[in-house]
Amino acid sequence: MRFTLSDGSVSKKIGSQVNLTDSFEFSEERPIKSIRVRTDNYQIYQMEFLDAEGKVIVEIKSRDYGDNWHTIEVKEGEAIIGYQEASDTNFLRAIGFMTMKSDF
Repeated sequence: MRFTLSDGSVSKKIGSQVNLTDSFEFSEERPIKSIRVRTDNYQIYQMEFLDAEGKVIVEIKSRDYGDNWHTIEVKEGEAIIGYQEASDTNFLRAIGFMTMKSDF
C-alpha cells in the first residue's frame, strides 16, 4: 500500500497484503476527520478514512479478521500531514498519524 499525498509525493510501501499498485489520494474538499483501524493483538487488517459525516473516503483492507476497532479522531482545525508505521515484510504492525493545526 502507498499513499499519494496532496503535494504529489508518494509514500513508501507499507505491508504486502494490498496490491502494490494501489494508491490512495485524499482531497482537500473532503478532509479526513477520523480513521478507524481494525486489529488483533499482532497486526492491522483494515483502515477506514472517514469524512465529517462519518462516510468512508477510502477503505484499505487485507482480510476480514481482527476483533478490535480503534478510532483516531482528527481535531477541528487540524489536518493529517504524515504518518509513521511499524511493519515487517508482510504485515503492518502499527501506524500513527501526524497532524498540524492551521491557525492562518
